[in-house]
Amino acid sequence: MFVVIGALILIGQLINLQIIKDYGEQADDNAFLRKTIYAMRGLIYDRNGKLLVFNQPIYDIDIIVKQWDDLKKQDTPVDTTELCRVLGIEKSDFIERLDNLKDKNKNINYSPILPQKLITQLTPEEAAVIQEVIWKFPGISLVSRTMRQYTTPYASHAIGSIGEV
Repeated sequence: MFVVIGALILIGQLINLQIIKDYGEQADDNAFLRKTIYAMRGLIYDRNGKLLVFNQPIYDIDIIVKQWDDLKKQDTPVDTTELCRVLGIEKSDFIERLDNLKDKNKNINYSPILPQKLITQLTPEEAAVIQEVIWKFPGISLVSRTMRQYTTPYASHAIGSIGEV
């Protein structure tokens, strides 16, 4: 009797963990947007209070390759021509960039489920145009970050980093 009750409890917990919790996690993935927020670095002034280094907002276009590839397999595939028009690139250039992202020799950090940089360093004006239509393209996202700018070309190597990490 106790063995049967114990077995039923174990089976109930297995169903709960493997089926019900899995659906809950899938629902959370649909409801919540996980977004990386890059930290802004501080401003640097000289001893007279003159600004030497500041942060300029820039934007990147990220693509999650698996989501993009899954879209192409649907009955109504996504219109890459419209995406390329909005991004301001040729369709052949888009395909080449996507192939380069997937090439492990050119992109050692490639993972089909993680966001990959498709286009970098867009201006806020370019990002605003893209932001209006990006909802049409699942798997494509606009990521904001800042880039260090120097008011003078001298001593940037001593003041702070001058390249991407």
